[in-house]
Amino acid sequence: MRSSVEEDLLKVLLNNPSDGITELYDVYASVIYGSILKTVNDTDKASDILLEVFKEFIARVKAAQIGEETIFFCLYKIAQRIK
Repeated sequence: MRSSVEEDLLKVLLNNPSDGITELYDVYASVIYGSILKTVNDTDKASDILLEVFKEFIARVKAAQIGEETIFFCLYKIAQRIK
């Protein structure tokens, strides 16, 4: 279940995407990148995958395809699938 902070971030993503993307990246990028890097063991590939994860997440938010899961869990699931 998402917190009110996460709900607020999702609203920002919908209403002011550039601010929302920056905040989303600042909060989640390092931990998701670390997870990806452990699996692929290649910094360039991990960076490329991270970018794809965030692109897909934003597309899902815009298409209202985000369930009740936390933002982290959603990003993590996308990363696991893309790797």
